[in-house]
Amino acid sequence: MNYQNAQLSYMQNVHISDTNLCEDAWKISLYAPLQKQLSKSLASQPCKNSFVYIGCGPLAPIIEKGTPCFSEIEKYNRIILLDISETYLLQAKKRLSKLFPDKDISFHTYDITNGLSEVFYNLITSLFNGNSSTFLDRVEYLNSNFEEIINRLSPDINFPPIVGASYIYSELVATYTGIPALFDCESELSKNTENVELLLAHIFPLWQIYNERIFSYHLSDLGRMLAAKGKISVATDVEKIYCQNNCDDIASFRKVDYPITSSIEGVSIKSFDQEIMWDDSGQHKYNQSVHLNTLAHVHRVGFYSYEKA
Repeated sequence: MNYQNAQLSYMQNVHISDTNLCEDAWKISLYAPLQKQLSKSLASQPCKNSFVYIGCGPLAPIIEKGTPCFSEIEKYNRIILLDISETYLLQAKKRLSKLFPDKDISFHTYDITNGLSEVFYNLITSLFNGNSSTFLDRVEYLNSNFEEIINRLSPDINFPPIVGASYIYSELVATYTGIPALFDCESELSKNTENVELLLAHIFPLWQIYNERIFSYHLSDLGRMLAAKGKISVATDVEKIYCQNNCDDIASFRKVDYPITSSIEGVSIKSFDQEIMWDDSGQHKYNQSVHLNTLAHVHRVGFYSYEKA
């Protein structure tokens, strides 16, 4: 399977499916806290020219009528949607056009990784090319040379799809584009071994390095899209905490404070909250024997606000 198909399959069969099954739990544990954080940050931005929503998916869930967050977004002149899927963008625009019939709503396809997600996917799945007995040797080699390889294969930086935005909200929760690689990696390992969790533990450090690289690149890209004195908020997974005691928790980054210490010239951290606990533990939606990635768990989510000088 190639990356594009893997990403589409994961989003459609796992994430979108889970959204439908867990709508109430996600609304209470994830979106209500995010809306509260975002509404406060939006209210503190005097310029109301354009609100950019990155990773809106088909539902644009942060925008919910009757909430303070909705009232703050309503004050902006324009809404611009960005997502990797044009299909999702069309669906999200259709929904928001009904909520804001008189507002200018536009969209652009946008890959937050600038193609690096495909590089990561190919690197991880390439580990299965060869004898299974030397799998860990290939993993060790990739671990030792990962950053050098990523630097060599990294695509050229593209121009951002927009410039001069007043406020950018990037919703990266559960959308790390390295997840399809881990998902397919676990599927492949499950065919040949019973020690899947042990072998995956050797892959997670690569995923953490990749996540740090993506977050840093994404923040830099957002800075280029932002107007002077504009603001950025990023919501993203910090840690996956399993409900089963025999499963180790998995951090999204090597350092839990990575998003706080990440900075680029002209954009600085203003506030953060890393204690939103997103309940994704509904047992009714899991086949417990299939994937470690989809065992019942809780996400610890961080909300980070930055400002451009």
